[in-house]
Amino acid sequence: MFWNPLKPLWVLKNARAKTIFTCMNQRKFLQNLIPIIFLFFSSSISAQSPDKPGEPLNPVKLNLYSPWVDHTFKKMSRKRRIEQLFMVAAYSNKSQNFQDSVGEIIKKYQPGGIIFFQGGPVRQAQISNRYQDLLKVKAMVAMDAEWGLGMRLDSTQSFPYQMTLGAIRNDSLIREMGRVIGTQLKRLGVHVNFAPVLDVNNNINNSVINFRSFGEDKIKVSQKASQYILGLQDMGILATGKHFPGHGDTEVDSHSDLPVLPFPRARLDSLELYPFRQAIALGIGGMMVAHMNIRALDTAKHLPSTLSGNVVQKVLKDELGFKGLVFTDAMNMKGVLKYYPAGEAETKAIIAGNDMVEMSTDLKKSIKGVKKAIRKGMVSRDEINMRCRKVLAWKEWMGLADYKPIPIQNLYSDLHSVKDNQLNINLLQESLTLLKYEDSIGRDAHTVFSKKGALISINPPERNVLLDNTLLEMIPQKKEMFKISKDLDSIHMDSLERRIKEYDFIFLVIHDKRIRPGSNLGLSPAVTKFISKLCLNPNAYITVLANPYTLSKIENIEKAKHLLLFYQESLDTEQISASFWQGNIGARGILPVTIPGKFNAGVGIQAGPIWKIPLVFKK
Repeated sequence: MFWNPLKPLWVLKNARAKTIFTCMNQRKFLQNLIPIIFLFFSSSISAQSPDKPGEPLNPVKLNLYSPWVDHTFKKMSRKRRIEQLFMVAAYSNKSQNFQDSVGEIIKKYQPGGIIFFQGGPVRQAQISNRYQDLLKVKAMVAMDAEWGLGMRLDSTQSFPYQMTLGAIRNDSLIREMGRVIGTQLKRLGVHVNFAPVLDVNNNINNSVINFRSFGEDKIKVSQKASQYILGLQDMGILATGKHFPGHGDTEVDSHSDLPVLPFPRARLDSLELYPFRQAIALGIGGMMVAHMNIRALDTAKHLPSTLSGNVVQKVLKDELGFKGLVFTDAMNMKGVLKYYPAGEAETKAIIAGNDMVEMSTDLKKSIKGVKKAIRKGMVSRDEINMRCRKVLAWKEWMGLADYKPIPIQNLYSDLHSVKDNQLNINLLQESLTLLKYEDSIGRDAHTVFSKKGALISINPPERNVLLDNTLLEMIPQKKEMFKISKDLDSIHMDSLERRIKEYDFIFLVIHDKRIRPGSNLGLSPAVTKFISKLCLNPNAYITVLANPYTLSKIENIEKAKHLLLFYQESLDTEQISASFWQGNIGARGILPVTIPGKFNAGVGIQAGPIWKIPLVFKK
């Protein structure tokens, strides 16, 4: 509960104050009044700033009746208080006309939040400053920055995907990453990161979560997510866990349709809800509710969880005791709009208990719908007022009570430091996973690769590929490179199969050049068959720079003698893979998900540099 200065002191629900007043008799009231006032004000002050670095944030501490919140709230009309519960979308890569139209909406409706999507850092900072100037109460600014600003913005740092982070053993690096991302977000005037993903991805066919999850083990997901949360909130950035109550075991993308989660409540409690419970206990400040139909929590047909009072109010707020900000997922997604039109959907989201509605598709209808719902008694005026105060209290925590425009000078250089890039390299190197290696006698590279060798690169990027070039240079004698597109037919692949028989060993590199790597590389049957045969070659050295689930599509991949797995394709992962085969670094990563019939989660050979010291096998 929060202190309400309008209530008499003797009925305060603040536990410390209540204890004091219970023990106090009337004679002692005056002599104790000053210490009590000091207690309230010191509590209020500490609640308005982030906890000490290293300590979890406690959303319960937030003061809904601080002087700034109280003053700001009282100046608002009833309509303005409703508007604080909405968050509009903005882009910095769209036309001036588009930006102007968003500006008009912001000026007219005074929303409580702005979420930025694609664009560039300098452009976003300039637009953010412009939009904030239109607001009487400054907006909290949010982004989806799961792997850093690079998820949305060009010319910015990208850190590893959560699936890649799921492979590392040293979780303290994830907290360090959270701090760096938090620092970069703050520099760009962003207050809320819609991250981390708390979904346990235990469905290989999940197309929307997948590589965005830390893996399939609920405990490891929680441990890694906790470090990310602490890192962000160390820097005063609101971490937001998603997608409540768990989107990891679905095969339908809620962007395109409404997924159905058919599992009983016992299953949800034991698996899907576990990371969310842990994050709440840790002190996470935000939570995002997914658009899913969850029969065990609400039997209403076609009702998305975002619009369900049973899910939002009863489970998340009442049962799990979450006191932070509850956001909806984007309201322009088909998972909600398929069955509920714009305006009606947003109104139902507010009635269900959400504190902020993200990306309303029709703000005018939505605000009108909430006003109508209040008149009909579907949601009380007092409840709306309390949520408005809650939004304002978080804004004060974010520093918006003392808002300053984003400095544009040196912005680009501030977002690009050598130290931050080195952290990215460290994280990637820790995730490098050696799944198979059967030569443990520590021979040097010259002995192994002294004969004729071929490099086969499947689905390589159009640019100059660092890994392919490095491996080719490691072959001192007769050598040849074959670049294979993923859709070649059997005639071409049969011809290649005949040609490579003259080579003593093969480097095979499988690339996935997509920005969002899926579970299926889309290889033609002929290319897949060729890889499957090559896996049986004891002199084939295979590197996969792709989503780990892609291994499930390749027959015999588990029989390969030498198999190195990286979880994403980039110049950095190419460099690190090349360094491994050159014998400069070892491998420490473990597989975060099960590849059915091939590899279990948790496997990975922990090895030193392969050409300098004998391998140490740990499976």
